[in-house]
Amino acid sequence: MAGFNFVMNMRLLQIYRPSALATCALTTPIFGVLASAAITGEALTPTLLLSALMVAAGIGLTTRR
Repeated sequence: MAGFNFVMNMRLLQIYRPSALATCALTTPIFGVLASAAITGEALTPTLLLSALMVAAGIGLTTRR
């Protein structure tokens, strides 16, 4: 998975600006938690959901104009 992510990131950097891709890269933890819940059936605890919300809020605060 990490290898795929690296190859796709290099390809996308040829097309888009790094600042445009930063938001995508920063959401990786959120999608990782959601994917593990969907694929393996891991429980989404309130702590995980709150943490995901805090990551999303941080991304929003740092990327707003």
